[in-house]
Amino acid sequence: MIVKDYISYDCPIARPEDLPADILDLMNDFKIKQIPYVVDGKYVVLLDEMQIDELDFQMPIKEQIKGNFIAPFCYENQHLLEVLPMFGHNYLTLLPVITEEQKFTGVLLSEDILSAIGTSLSPKREGAIIVLDVAMFDYSLSQIAQIVESNDAKTLQLFVSETANPDRLEVIIKINQPNVARILQTFYRYDYVVKNVFAALDNLDDLSDRYKSFMRLLDI
Repeated sequence: MIVKDYISYDCPIARPEDLPADILDLMNDFKIKQIPYVVDGKYVVLLDEMQIDELDFQMPIKEQIKGNFIAPFCYENQHLLEVLPMFGHNYLTLLPVITEEQKFTGVLLSEDILSAIGTSLSPKREGAIIVLDVAMFDYSLSQIAQIVESNDAKTLQLFVSETANPDRLEVIIKINQPNVARILQTFYRYDYVVKNVFAALDNLDDLSDRYKSFMRLLDI
């Protein structure tokens, strides 16, 4: 799940000589709320629809770029989970992608990212999901993996998210076996707090809810 594999090359860009009205028309045609401003092939800032609407429509955009525009971006070789929080933090529908030389290559679209991560999280085999509530200072990935494997199971996926309580973490574990009674007993024996348990094939609705919760924790 590397950024370069999900780049959209069809997104329009704003150029120095463009007028605000023309940029807004272009954004309307492509149904986008933000548009990258590119000069000589290099990404400069990300223009927002509402900001553009407040500019002088008689002046080229290059004469009106001030310091109040944001310039979020990611690199081609980053992982999707690494850049995902940027969408929520900056209220983005797209994220410009650049090379190490700052050359603009395209954008990541929020719907493409969600689709890719959703596919990754979807159950492709029989199994279960266990959700733990863990104190920050007690979290040990090696111990969690050891507990699962000591009960003849495998950890297929594991996600760690911060919670409203800064001292605690939520750990979501996808396991390759639907019967997790012995695993749960071991977690309880080690004083883990088990928040939820879902059988991956028996309750797809619950899995969907956990996925949505996971996305909210990543500020999407």
